[in-house]
Amino acid sequence: MAQVRITGEVPNLRMLLDDLNSSPEFSVGASTSIVRVEQESHRLGNAELATLIIEVGVGVASSAVYDLLKRAVASARRRGALTTEGLGTPESREQRPEEETAEPDAVDSGA
Repeated sequence: MAQVRITGEVPNLRMLLDDLNSSPEFSVGASTSIVRVEQESHRLGNAELATLIIEVGVGVASSAVYDLLKRAVASARRRGALTTEGLGTPESREQRPEEETAEPDAVDSGA
């Protein structure tokens, strides 16, 4: 089984899980658990964070489950910040260091 981990605020994860559970592909091809994230007491804000752990079986149905997960995560990201592991989704442009370190194109000074 492959594992996908999604970390975010608890209400957003609950909505994400509700969206996923409404799909027959997900209920057949995956299992879930939620683990609360320990937070430092001086952390700004009062949002509770958790990690949704999704075990996806290997096989023909797993492709449909991954497509469903990607759509649901995209929707959940519009509601709030999420981090994912094991989903293969590209990070936002600001988080790609290889693009920031690329050499700028040379400019011909005409000399």
